[in-house]
Amino acid sequence: MELFQTTKHYIFVKKDRSLWWNRVTGEFRAENGCDLSCVDDIECLGLTAGIVGALELPGVYEPHLMVIREAIPVGVIYPPNIVYKIKSVLMLNAEEPESILSPCPRHSTVKSEVPRSNVLLESSQLMNKTWGAVKSASSTIKSSTQHAALLASTQVKSSVGIRDAGRIEKKVTEELHRMFDDTDSFYFCTEADITQSLQRRGSEKEDDRFFWNKHMLSDILKLTDKSWALPIIQGFVQVEHCVMEKECFTLALISRRSRFRAGTRYKRRGVDENGNCANYVETEQILSFGSHQMSFIQIRGSVPIYWTQPGFKYRPPPRINRGE
Repeated sequence: MELFQTTKHYIFVKKDRSLWWNRVTGEFRAENGCDLSCVDDIECLGLTAGIVGALELPGVYEPHLMVIREAIPVGVIYPPNIVYKIKSVLMLNAEEPESILSPCPRHSTVKSEVPRSNVLLESSQLMNKTWGAVKSASSTIKSSTQHAALLASTQVKSSVGIRDAGRIEKKVTEELHRMFDDTDSFYFCTEADITQSLQRRGSEKEDDRFFWNKHMLSDILKLTDKSWALPIIQGFVQVEHCVMEKECFTLALISRRSRFRAGTRYKRRGVDENGNCANYVETEQILSFGSHQMSFIQIRGSVPIYWTQPGFKYRPPPRINRGE
């Protein structure tokens, strides 16, 4: 989908729908139709594969919106749905974007450093009259945009001090980039819900255990049009096409890591008050042959009792915290 920028909003356009995000307040607004001809100072920033979500810490961390900058296809499950792995993300706020997206072929003549084949490209059916109103992302941001960004940043950071707020903002941003850019463990599918197993696909609601960006999408999930919400899982996905005795079939492996009580093995043990096991992972094998699909699920997690194990060795032994 295409991403546009104005002095007040970032606008996402997908087919005949648009999603507006206020750069200062962080509020979302979904609209039907994508006529942008009457919008002033609009620029096309390029193409994005989807929205990861928004985050804000009032008084410390001004509103930020994270989008997928680069994603690569992993394979097809539940044909013809393609699963993608996130390679890099982009943070948007009141200021100028920190890096570029893959350029929109209709609105830019600048070649991107990111291969077009590595990014989920989705064409948008904008009306012809919007073309004249859209500028290339390579053009200079208007001075009014810079003024609005400076004003918003100053208002947010004044309560804790510019130096402290700037340090916190930098640290949070770096940690998020490290999480999504360096781990190679976040996956999504734009047309199918991969938080659900094959058996649970009939459910209209995402599996809360594996919906890693649910909190970041909380404002979008409150909208009437919830199709802008893109569930992301953490884990592993691999899809292979196999041949056996001249018969072709597809074997997919999907591991979904629970977002509850995730952590390193010695720091997360046992269960919590809600029955969530530490380091819980659901691994699903999907065999597709012709029009048939078969699924086998295995689960693993910490021993489901209340217990801890101090230190990083098997001595001292684990300690049971509750008898019943």
